[in-house]
Amino acid sequence: MNVGKQFAFLYGANESHDLIEIRDIAYNLYQGSRSVRNQTVIKFLNTLHDSNHNDKWNMQKIFVNEFASWIGTDMSAYDVDYSAGTTQSFDSFYLRHRNKKFRCYTGEYFYHLKTWTSNDILWSFVTDIDQLQSGDALVLSFPFCDTGNFYDIDKILNICESLDIPVLIDMAYYPLTDAPTFRFFHTCIDTIAFSLSKIFPIANYRIGVRYTKKDIYDGQKLHDDINYNNFASCYLGYELIKKYNVNYIASTYRQKQSQVSKVFDIIPSDSVIFALGNKDWNTYSRRTLLDAYKLQFAPENFENRICLNTVYENWRLFNELEVTL
Repeated sequence: MNVGKQFAFLYGANESHDLIEIRDIAYNLYQGSRSVRNQTVIKFLNTLHDSNHNDKWNMQKIFVNEFASWIGTDMSAYDVDYSAGTTQSFDSFYLRHRNKKFRCYTGEYFYHLKTWTSNDILWSFVTDIDQLQSGDALVLSFPFCDTGNFYDIDKILNICESLDIPVLIDMAYYPLTDAPTFRFFHTCIDTIAFSLSKIFPIANYRIGVRYTKKDIYDGQKLHDDINYNNFASCYLGYELIKKYNVNYIASTYRQKQSQVSKVFDIIPSDSVIFALGNKDWNTYSRRTLLDAYKLQFAPENFENRICLNTVYENWRLFNELEVTL
């Protein structure tokens, strides 16, 4: 049994005395992606009250207009509006380009695959960049959802530029990295989407920001213009980015990520909540997530992406295990 699996069963035993439940907890420990339940952030959230948020008529504009400063880049080439997580931005992109063929790389966020397959939408994986052609609409995550790592996105965007392929860039994992400065100047970029749900433990508030070309005016943009969005979420998002810089989670957990990766013999990702496991980690493949999404894809097509958040949240257990090795 590898060390990571030992920790999973140790954690399961700490949570339950039922053997079946311990096994289920252990086998699902490293699945998916979520925010770290950072106690400093949780204590701060508990100081906020939402009783008067609906009176904050301008909070939506304040939040989205401050977001570019928080991520540390010039987004003046794009229009900005609130998004219910990244998901609302995805749905708007699908609707706007419904007559195109949607493309993504193997390992992209399963929400795309589920939406396309369940609605009989034309789509396919990109297995070679030369397969892209005019009439496609491309979805990219940056960093890449399958690994949490950065890659040469400019090479792909240059191809899309030449073929007039609209591109959506999902940057939900970007604040989990050391946040290098970026500048997207390609005119093929239709949408850039951010979310706070993978950074802070506020996923159910659906807090996101969308940047689009200035000539795009859709239902999502209309909601922004008439202030018809969730003021409580905008208020919470603004307070969080005002309190914590974009590097906060990455800087807090980077050393822990390195330590866990060394002990578990896994490869740290650019995104601080992830690491990549070899075939010894097949127990923690995407099979469970694929089943949850009711998707019929082979789990071996995807990386064994290990989510380390439960380890971070139970650091005492990890240290106890490490001492015994």
